[in-house]
Amino acid sequence: TAFARACMALAFPNGYPPVSCGITGTNGKTTTTWMLRSIIEQSGVQCGLLGTIQNHNGLESVPATMTTLPADQLATAFQTMAAAGTTHCVLEVSSHALDQRRAAAVPLSAAGLTNITQDHLDYHQTRDAYIESKLQIADLLEPGAPLILNTTNDVCGQMNDRLSCSTPVITCAVGGRPADNTAAVVRQNHRSQNVRITLSHTELDVRLKLIGRHNAENALLAAVMADALRIAPEHIVSGLEQLESVPGRLQRLRTDQPYQVLVDYAHTPDAISHAVSTVRECVPGRVICMFGAGGNRDVSKRPLMGQAAALADVCVVTSDNPRSESPQEIIDQIISGMPATCSPLVEPDRRTAIQLAIQQAQPGDAVLICGKGHESVQIVGTQRHEFNDCLTAEAVLKELSSPRMRYSA
Repeated sequence: TAFARACMALAFPNGYPPVSCGITGTNGKTTTTWMLRSIIEQSGVQCGLLGTIQNHNGLESVPATMTTLPADQLATAFQTMAAAGTTHCVLEVSSHALDQRRAAAVPLSAAGLTNITQDHLDYHQTRDAYIESKLQIADLLEPGAPLILNTTNDVCGQMNDRLSCSTPVITCAVGGRPADNTAAVVRQNHRSQNVRITLSHTELDVRLKLIGRHNAENALLAAVMADALRIAPEHIVSGLEQLESVPGRLQRLRTDQPYQVLVDYAHTPDAISHAVSTVRECVPGRVICMFGAGGNRDVSKRPLMGQAAALADVCVVTSDNPRSESPQEIIDQIISGMPATCSPLVEPDRRTAIQLAIQQAQPGDAVLICGKGHESVQIVGTQRHEFNDCLTAEAVLKELSSPRMRYSA
């Protein structure tokens, strides 16, 4: 904490960094930060973003190497924003960063908690320690600033008892659960959904280009955080509607094939379950899910990932970032969680697995490629190899569209 404060004091000797909002949670951090940035920008304010995909100073961005920067780099990033004339910032705050106090010197004007499910037990050891690390985001709030909880998630719904009575808490929920702010999906198709958001003082009708109930939850949380910043309702609506997509988050690839191919960052049991369920609701045919699990990470979630993916009609199990572990051993641990009725296809080579998954598709189906999303490398052993799920899938689709392949088919 002292180091973080010293770094920020050196960066801002005469004042505070840009107005900041922090978002934590197991899943949905990236999408919610992109939504909130879009809303803030629609209000006419220059906004930066620090997170899993990119670090953006309000004018230009660089690829991110981790979700939340170390304290010294965080202070430098805020300094760069201030120099660019950026007055606001939205940042993802990971459980690791909260535990290590990387953001201890960032005063938050609002904080949001998307959800808490299983992840990172390789680091936190216990579920309770993981939850406690997430709740430390409340310690970053300025006096009187609110913590917004997505109580659609059962764990978030139980957080009030763990929080200090001095922390102002605002709740939000989708799907009929009681909360201070609510939302309901009115209609949806494979390209968009209409969501009715009921804030404490007004009702908003929003056409989201991001599909899935989990994105309705993300949009509601972003809207409530924006409302806490006193952003006008019309800017909340336009900000949510202007966001076309988030890289690697149910990203739909262009294809002339009679089926869909989507790439998603889902790498937890809950995220995979949501992704499969979302895609199933939007396609007439089957859902083909390809995924793996990272090596040297939480081992206990692997069979749970297998169980979640088994909701798909066809499963292709492959490697994610195996690191120093045996890819086949990771795959075996994943399959151990699948029901006996599930007969997954197994291909340890991720490039070949993507091709295999796409080859299973028939008209009306959807191929869901899970795990790496926007990432541009695969870690095998100690080596980092260039690898991108979107580019790999697009190359396979291009090959399938070639005259030679059509003729041979």
